Amino acid sequence: MNVTTPVIISMIGLLPSIFTCVLNISLLKQIERLFKFSALKLFSTFKSIFRKKKHLILFKFRFFFDVILGASVVAHLGFYIILTSFHDEFLPWRNMIFYFSLVSWNIGAARSLTALTISVERVMAVYVPITYRNYRPYFPTFVIPIFAIGFGASDIFVLFNICDYQVNVPKECAALGCCINACFNKYYSINKGTAYILTVMFAILLSTKLFFLNKDSTEQKTLSKANLLALIDAANVIIFHFSPILFAFLFKHWFTAQNIGPIGVVSKMWGCALEALLVFGTLRKKSGTKTSTVNVI
Repeated sequence: MNVTTPVIISMIGLLPSIFTCVLNISLLKQIERLFKFSALKLFSTFKSIFRKKKHLILFKFRFFFDVILGASVVAHLGFYIILTSFHDEFLPWRNMIFYFSLVSWNIGAARSLTALTISVERVMAVYVPITYRNYRPYFPTFVIPIFAIGFGASDIFVLFNICDYQVNVPKECAALGCCINACFNKYYSINKGTAYILTVMFAILLSTKLFFLNKDSTEQKTLSKANLLALIDAANVIIFHFSPILFAFLFKHWFTAQNIGPIGVVSKMWGCALEALLVFGTLRKKSGTKTSTVNVI
């Protein structure tokens, strides 16, 4: 094996990818227990499920996206390591790097839109709670993951139809960034950058509002699980998703996807792994405290 920087980065990314996949499967099961849901009780509990725990449904979709994301990144990084270990045998298959990374790229886009939607929903819930409660039922939740998947899949249309991309993975390329052409790279940078900036903005709005609510001396307020999970998710996006992209943009003349490998997706997976661990601990805690509290929606 030719141990290069991309190979080392890929090896570093395997562990959090596996951890993210496994732990989010556990989180999905934990959410189901919170919902008290089973297939046999589908019709009898449908209304109570959405009445009591509807604010956690979006997180269930996001956990599902993280499972798929973790699995796709394992396939992507694992194949690249195999390719470098058995270079001559697998060289004709090097274009698989593109297809594996494209799946994780699209799922990541769907996850980003879901995270943005969660941030928007939580901001609405704490800034205009009455309006949120009155009008939220008119916006069916199941539409959001469908739209998120469509948002991710639209990248494929833009890549092949608008940017006229032809699959040809260069030698030693381990990331989608060194596979795609300049047209799609510009589109993706604007698209992803806008989603990240909006997520950061709504995270700031949410954290500011919750800070002042909890500083209120007249009554103590506790963060609901949904708000706490939204803050954790936003912190993950800012630190592990947005920061590496900003760093790569600022220092693009020194660091490229060709010479450092899939640093963006590896950073993202470490963030997802840490977030999954924090979310797991949050969901295991009992809601509320024994003090006189008003739960923030």
